[in-house]
Amino acid sequence: MRLKKMLTEAVIFRHRDMFAYADLALKTCPHLVNVVHRRFPMVFIDEMQDTSWEQESFLNRIFDSKSVMQRFGDIDQKILSDEEGAEFLTFPRSEYGSIGTSKRFGTAIAAAVESVRVNGDAVIGEGVTTHPPVLLLYSTANVTKVVSHYGRSFLAHYPVGPRAGQVERACTVQGGLCD
Repeated sequence: MRLKKMLTEAVIFRHRDMFAYADLALKTCPHLVNVVHRRFPMVFIDEMQDTSWEQESFLNRIFDSKSVMQRFGDIDQKILSDEEGAEFLTFPRSEYGSIGTSKRFGTAIAAAVESVRVNGDAVIGEGVTTHPPVLLLYSTANVTKVVSHYGRSFLAHYPVGPRAGQVERACTVQGGLCD
């Protein structure tokens, strides 16, 4: 409690703290939802696949009844699939629209993604392919090894130049994960 009081006095809050304060504000002043709707009549949320059910529930409580809320995300990139409460998720909703093309990546990456895709139709890559795709697939047990593996792979492809120096410094800052 002493640490929490000290952090609060220093105006240092965690992500979860901010949700708690927002939830308290909505419970204490329910009219805030109307203020938010007037201020944000249209809401676009990207990377929706990475929201927890608590975050999604909160967003739905604030925006879903009066604001137009458009949610974007790739369900095959979901990182929170095994969390408690996952059965309460509402993304994607039934009869959702799908974007079938990407201007960001080309055909080689589209083909690689197709090989590991679980949901929906394949995406057509309309961008330029400048490098061969690299997919890092790992079990949950190996999640702590992903950054160091990626760093080594990156340095193998780009061993010299400013990018290599940036990766080496980033690995050093991260506590030697690339060693």
